[in-house]
Amino acid sequence: MTRSERLEWWRNLAFWQRLLLECSIWVGVSVVIDVIFRQSFDFEWIISGFALGIFLAIIDHASFARRRHP
Repeated sequence: MTRSERLEWWRNLAFWQRLLLECSIWVGVSVVIDVIFRQSFDFEWIISGFALGIFLAIIDHASFARRRHP
């Protein structure tokens, strides 16, 4: 898959699909970072990963969504 094909695929996603994808990625990354650096698991990392995922999904939707022209 080329870069332009990936960008086209990402642009075609609805907001909730981007939200789900971003949140799942960042919750996973946050948990892995917590386990690696603290050798424990803390629920706060899930919340912070979820918040970061929401934030990035909003930014991605604003910048990559197709412009609807009348």
